[in-house]
Amino acid sequence: MATQAVLAWGVVVLVACMQPWARHKPLARLVVLCLAAWVTARYLVWRTTETLGFHDPLSWVAAVLLFAAELYGIAIYALGLFVNVYPKVRRPVPLPADPADWPTVDVLVPTYNESPELLETTLLGALNMRYAPGKLTVYLLDDGGTRQRCNDPDPVRAAAAQERAQTLRALCQRLGVQYLTRDDNRGAKAGGDVLFFVCGAVSESVLVSFSVVRG
Repeated sequence: MATQAVLAWGVVVLVACMQPWARHKPLARLVVLCLAAWVTARYLVWRTTETLGFHDPLSWVAAVLLFAAELYGIAIYALGLFVNVYPKVRRPVPLPADPADWPTVDVLVPTYNESPELLETTLLGALNMRYAPGKLTVYLLDDGGTRQRCNDPDPVRAAAAQERAQTLRALCQRLGVQYLTRDDNRGAKAGGDVLFFVCGAVSESVLVSFSVVRG
């Protein structure tokens, strides 16, 4: 048991020490991934041969289900190892020297029920991105103020949607952002509003930005 513990901790320390080089050196990365794969394989052998004893039907079924979940996790992990053996390095394409030749960009900020204060922070961040003047347009895609929601049969929900739409329109007008909504909520913020706009977009590039609440 002592030998096993020393071996395990030795591998952990070795991997930790090689981690800074593994990000930039292909050989070091390969060594780290091989060590990680070896530790995983060793655990899988132990798990398969030493822990799957039969005591009673109920506990055996539970143990097999847990083992199956572990096998699934190991399979996903193995795919991750395969992808990271030789990752593709994609270098950004340099922009033309003259900003007038830069492509136009539409920045889409989808929203459904985020607060105006949070959206204002997100929109200000989008507006302050460093880019050629006149080449960047920010859009607020409001799925919380669609015509479907503003005409909801429930008067309370309809009034709330109308108030939200008015508030966000005023916010966009104050910041210089384009406000867009649509007729219904198909797909909602999950992508329906983005797809609705992208299908009619005229800019050469589209960037989607989501508002995130940080607790």
